[in-house]
Amino acid sequence: MSSTAPPAMVADDGTSAGPVARRIAGIAVPLLLVVVGTVVSWLRLPPAARSTLWAEDGRNFIGDRIADGPIAGLLTVYEGYFHVVPRIIADLVVSLLPVDRYAVAMSAASCVVVGLVTALVYVTSRSVVPGVVARVVVASITFLVPSASIEVLGNTANLHWYFIWAAPWMLLSQPRTRRSGVLLGVVMLAAGLTEIQLILFVPLVLLAWRRPFARPMCVALVLSVGAQVAATLLSPRTENTNAISGLDSIAIGYLLNAVGGTIAATTDGVKNLVADAGLLPLVLTLLVAVAAAVYLVARGDLRERVFAVTAAAASAGIWVAAVTLNPQEQFEYAQTIDEGLPTFVLLRYAVVPSMFLLAVTVVAASRLWRERGPVRLIAPLLAVLVVAVQLSGVVTTENRRHKGPIWSVQVDQAETACLSIDPSAVETIRTAPERRSPPSPWNVMIECDDLLGGRVE
Repeated sequence: MSSTAPPAMVADDGTSAGPVARRIAGIAVPLLLVVVGTVVSWLRLPPAARSTLWAEDGRNFIGDRIADGPIAGLLTVYEGYFHVVPRIIADLVVSLLPVDRYAVAMSAASCVVVGLVTALVYVTSRSVVPGVVARVVVASITFLVPSASIEVLGNTANLHWYFIWAAPWMLLSQPRTRRSGVLLGVVMLAAGLTEIQLILFVPLVLLAWRRPFARPMCVALVLSVGAQVAATLLSPRTENTNAISGLDSIAIGYLLNAVGGTIAATTDGVKNLVADAGLLPLVLTLLVAVAAAVYLVARGDLRERVFAVTAAAASAGIWVAAVTLNPQEQFEYAQTIDEGLPTFVLLRYAVVPSMFLLAVTVVAASRLWRERGPVRLIAPLLAVLVVAVQLSGVVTTENRRHKGPIWSVQVDQAETACLSIDPSAVETIRTAPERRSPPSPWNVMIECDDLLGGRVE
């Protein structure tokens, strides 16, 4: 097995960096990544999407905060589990801002969280990816993964996907002080109380527990997912009676969504690629990631091997769990692929699987760069490939909120209507996604007193 880089920061050529460089990289780079991750996430959203509330962001998080008041609803269970981070954001937005700013604020706050997760991944991935440049590439996946801008970016209802992405990096990290360990524990607690699927990473506790400063993370993960399991048992999800797709449809769906969404970025891009070349480009792309994972298992150190196995299991497992727990007729890909995929749309379920496919490729590049001989020249090619794939899909026009309804426009209309009716009357403000038949359930109810006053008391 080849030698590994020391825990301290190293340059990408494997040499030790000086104390000044370590200080700059340790402070300036994460701060810069917060800013870049936030700004790029915001710019990837169409203007209308930034001003439109999405589904649960409106009805459940903003709506529950208006109905329940501050703090009281933070541990409210919805569809079987807690959503603590979105509810904290909604609580702050309603408490601090005028009604007409809710949509923009929720979108902006969501982008800030993505920026923070970007920096978190950069810092915590050091134990797996010692090189600064390689870690920046890994961290950039957080805000550049192509299909995220369709539905996942810019709303708090989908922030839980980013916590799934961050969790294994955190658990494989080596916090060097008690303070950093406690801070990571707080982050893990918030993540676990927002996303029940972090239960997938509980086995990593067996490795993390050996590091004393990582134990707060371990405790936080076990407690939070334990609370989520209890919430699910006491308040189960709405039963889905649709038939679960066959294994062939699940496998083809993974290729189309997780792999296709990575290299083609949009629904039409995937459909056109498959129409022109079939599934072969998707299979070949997947084989690159599989080869990277196999290489890491064969040649990597302990953490690289664990990450490779974790990334592969998470990429496939999250997709399988999503389509089997939320079955829909449109997931019958084996039946529709020969028809040109008429009902196909890129799904949010594939964003994190795509992220892990990209990440395992970068981690393999990092390991290759530390090999001896010509084989190390493959490393920059893989890194450039990952960056190019991401940049090719960073700007798209496909977004579930690009047609509104614009929140502030509706608030203005509702305020006008309230002038001529009882102040205790309630106005309905619509959110995305809209539909006419049956009527959309995604609405926020606000009293005229609050609309005319500009704020919810």
